[in-house]
Amino acid sequence: MQISVMSWNRTVKQDLAGEPAQVLAAVLRYLNRREYTLAELRQRLKERGAAAADIEAALEYVRERSYQDDTRAAQSHIRQRLAYAPRGRALVKQELKERGLSPEQAAALLEEHYPPEMEQELLQRLLQKEAEPLVLSDAQKARKLRQKIARRLLAKGFSQSLVMEALAEWLPAVEDLDYMDQ
Repeated sequence: MQISVMSWNRTVKQDLAGEPAQVLAAVLRYLNRREYTLAELRQRLKERGAAAADIEAALEYVRERSYQDDTRAAQSHIRQRLAYAPRGRALVKQELKERGLSPEQAAALLEEHYPPEMEQELLQRLLQKEAEPLVLSDAQKARKLRQKIARRLLAKGFSQSLVMEALAEWLPAVEDLDYMDQ
């Protein structure tokens, strides 16, 4: 039995009800695509109508064979964030919690794989990419540019103190430009 509910963004399938073999197959397909935490897998299977007992049996099967590991999933997420979609430590920690890790696990993994020094280097690279091609001609443009870049970096989860410190190195303070304009 398949029930599909259309919404504006995705179709919800209810195709795993009463199908224990299909639950395991679905888990294996998910894990074939990327690393998932147990909480993510459990949620996906519930959304597809799988029975709680079938979900737990399938998850136990993949845990016993080391097909799934929350630590490995978190490490993969951190690596992906560092390499392809840079974010600050605070935002990555929040994402890990949303993926089902405890705050303690998330903090320990971040300390090991994303130390504060690395966050500072990443912020410098992002700022270099944002600010380098720009030529500042007056104080008004410089002020707007600083605000714009600061908002972008803060939205990516970098701390305000780190952002302000990095901006001070890359973009001259507005007062300096006012002095140059005279």
